Amino acid sequence: MKKLVLGLVLVTFLGGCSSLGKFIPSKFDNVEYGKLVELNVISTMAPAGWCQESAIQQMNYRAVWLQTYSKYRLNENIAKIYEQIGDITKELNERENPSEAYCRIKRENIHKITAEALQVFGGRRS
Repeated sequence: MKKLVLGLVLVTFLGGCSSLGKFIPSKFDNVEYGKLVELNVISTMAPAGWCQESAIQQMNYRAVWLQTYSKYRLNENIAKIYEQIGDITKELNERENPSEAYCRIKRENIHKITAEALQVFGGRRS
């Protein structure tokens, strides 16, 4: 009987740990952080206009890279952030003949989200 009770307690404890894991911050990842910095910087650089196709494609590439990378890191919260960024960059990348105002607003949104993520992720300890 003791073994059964001990087994149930152990299973419950391990199940609880896996549920709590989503609230424990991931360790600092310099690769991920570097790509996030690149995306943040590109989002504000517009010397040839806000709708410069090469810059939009670079942002979209980095957003997809971050989505793919985070998918396998087992941190659902981070993956959701990158999914939101990816949705914005994909929408911007696929838009036909967008106006400068549209591109500027989308890129400013990308910059805002990435800046907030950088602030949070930069506080993680390695």
